[in-house]
Amino acid sequence: MENSNNLSTTAVVNSTGDYSPPRSAPNRASTIVSLIKMFCKGASVISGAYLFGVYGISSSWLLMGLVLWMVRENHLKKKQERIAHNKAAVANEKVAVLAKLEDLPSWVYFPDVERAEWVNKILHKMWPYIGHYVEDLLRTKVEPSVRESLPSYLRSFRFEKIVLGDMPPRIGGVKVYEENVGRDEIIMDLEILYSGDSNFLVGVKGFKAGIKDVQLHGKLRVIMKPLVKQIPFAGGVTVFFLSCPAIDFNLTNLADVLDIPGLSDILHQAVLDQLSALMVLPNKIYVSLVEDVPLRLLKFVPPTGVLRIKVIAGKDLKKADVGMFGLGSSDPYAVVKVGSQEFRTSVVENSINPQWNYYCEAVVDQVEGQSVLIDIMDKDPSSKDDFLGRISLNISTLIAEGRSCAWHRLQDIKTGKINVDITWLALSEDPESLHAEVMYTKSLSSKTSLSSALLLVFVDSAKHLPNASQAASEPSPLIELTVGANKVCTSVKPNTNDPVWEENFHFLMANPENEEVVVQVKDEKSEKPLGHCVIPTNFLLKEKGLQLDQPFFLKDSGSESQIILMLHLKILKSQTTAAERPEAEVSEEKDDSVQEEDKGKEEVSKTSDVVPPSLEDVVLSTVTPVLDSAKVSKEVLDESIRHRGFVSTTSTEEKELPKVQLTLRYSMQRNKLIVVVHKVVNLPYKDEDGLPDPYVKVYLIADSKETKQKTHVCQNTANPVFDETLEYVVNSADLSSYTLDVSVNSKQGNYVFTRGKELGKATIDLSIIDLNKAHTEWFNLKTKED
Repeated sequence: MENSNNLSTTAVVNSTGDYSPPRSAPNRASTIVSLIKMFCKGASVISGAYLFGVYGISSSWLLMGLVLWMVRENHLKKKQERIAHNKAAVANEKVAVLAKLEDLPSWVYFPDVERAEWVNKILHKMWPYIGHYVEDLLRTKVEPSVRESLPSYLRSFRFEKIVLGDMPPRIGGVKVYEENVGRDEIIMDLEILYSGDSNFLVGVKGFKAGIKDVQLHGKLRVIMKPLVKQIPFAGGVTVFFLSCPAIDFNLTNLADVLDIPGLSDILHQAVLDQLSALMVLPNKIYVSLVEDVPLRLLKFVPPTGVLRIKVIAGKDLKKADVGMFGLGSSDPYAVVKVGSQEFRTSVVENSINPQWNYYCEAVVDQVEGQSVLIDIMDKDPSSKDDFLGRISLNISTLIAEGRSCAWHRLQDIKTGKINVDITWLALSEDPESLHAEVMYTKSLSSKTSLSSALLLVFVDSAKHLPNASQAASEPSPLIELTVGANKVCTSVKPNTNDPVWEENFHFLMANPENEEVVVQVKDEKSEKPLGHCVIPTNFLLKEKGLQLDQPFFLKDSGSESQIILMLHLKILKSQTTAAERPEAEVSEEKDDSVQEEDKGKEEVSKTSDVVPPSLEDVVLSTVTPVLDSAKVSKEVLDESIRHRGFVSTTSTEEKELPKVQLTLRYSMQRNKLIVVVHKVVNLPYKDEDGLPDPYVKVYLIADSKETKQKTHVCQNTANPVFDETLEYVVNSADLSSYTLDVSVNSKQGNYVFTRGKELGKATIDLSIIDLNKAHTEWFNLKTKED
């Protein structure tokens, strides 16, 4: 009998594999109650309409209220559906996956990510005890701290309810890194999925506000370093999110009035900002496990380098603001994200081909598993900004290339490309290279102040700080650091004259030879200064290893007041200096098309052999300047060259063949084959037809399946430069069975249905190419004459 009763409330999977939520047997009493509720709702609506008519109130108010109610109900309905699915996934992953195949965990997509069901089972057993620990921690530590930080009239703050619920978080997959990892560290990524039945309620002065149904999905990195010879064999653990996780929740009680579109977005963003400040790169949580390993050793870890990103332009973006007769445009801007660092370009109004030429620089703490995300948005003052597409670039690939300048097709959208120039800047301790880097950064941009150095500041502690006044109690000090226009603050250490912070900060500097670090110590309670000091950064250039680790005495403070800092300067070093760059690339006044072509040529020359000029080109370059003054046309010159026998005298071996240069690479993380079409040379054409308008079509073929993509069209050239990236979704296990057919065509006429004329074709067998790393090569094109 007990089993039969339980069956009425159990979730089931029907014959089609769909997930059905728990069902209960029909109840006559509940049916009557529901009818009464429906009657009351209907009566209230009719009564409200009657009162509106009696008192002569405008019906527009009723209509406005109805619209707001419908928007809120629709918003809550979507959220409840999402919460129900996530809870089903936590309760029974297999059933939820069958119900919604598009939300598969990471171990399905990535072969190097492993399942960790044994960890989930242990976590499920431990969750009740973790709940008791968290409740005790919040009541004994967090609640008094929050109460003390609030104004006096809000000191009644307390946690009314703390319930973690019965559903623990799940680990969707685990990836342990084996390459590019030090001998004394272990690095792993955990896919965290939490959709629990937690419920928190706080009260202040009789008012109550709560939060429930918290959901979180993100990639958590765990670093165990250094490895030691004693239990637990790891000196410390560092935990952080590589990028902002996806967070959602429901509000209860008084806070429920904020759960409407617009206000809820502001609240969610505030929660994300707080989480980012806590544990999204470059912010981390450090835990020391062995007494012999100081926490300072874990916290003061220099970054890997800096990415200098230039968002140049967009092309053929989606028309988000549609006008009359299908005409429309967009007001696009770009958002660049690296970890918790976010940069925004200006808004270009009424354009689907915007020019930004925007520079930004992002400090990179972790290389493996991290990406540069660039979202293209349409500015809409009256509503939420529209999404126009995004690109994701793997940082480890960018470092291997050194510099990448190319057009990228936007993802998650049907149309649009973006041109991005990204340079990797390594960290150096050679002060002799500073002057060259300063000159190089100045030559890149006259509008934007670019960086030549990175200053790392570790705020350790302060000693013997004075009280704010003779009658005041112990201060609650914080430190304010200022370098140029950048200002940051440490956390507040309540009621102490000898605070310990152990916090990390970094500052990008244009020229450390003439900048300084301004340190101000303030009392948070009285907002009065407790002392200050100024440290010129050119002192570091004279120190061994470009670093200082010492106490600094404070001015306008106590006689023994001092602050202990560690300062470390790193010189940013790119692969090329300004003297080695061509003049065309340094100038920002040049025409954009010429600038892009020069960049494409320079990018290709890094990874491939240079194609030698033909004899005809040599003659043309020699004779043309002489004949320019006589205004001799190129056609006459070409005819003269042919009559003199220059073309016919070349042997078959020396004759230039049409070629296409491609870079092929497979991304394991994204399950995509990436094909970069750099350029094509020596395309055949007839004088009477004129120069071709070439474009490249790339077919990915396996058995009967075929996927086609093509580049943009280059006008009037036999040596086009594309530098365009094409991407194909391919399973890594099936990659060796595919071939690439590359066809170079010339556009004919301006008609939509006109088929292009084929100028050359190449077939590439992917089974003989190592695609785990970027492979750049020239491929000969076969023409119909061949």
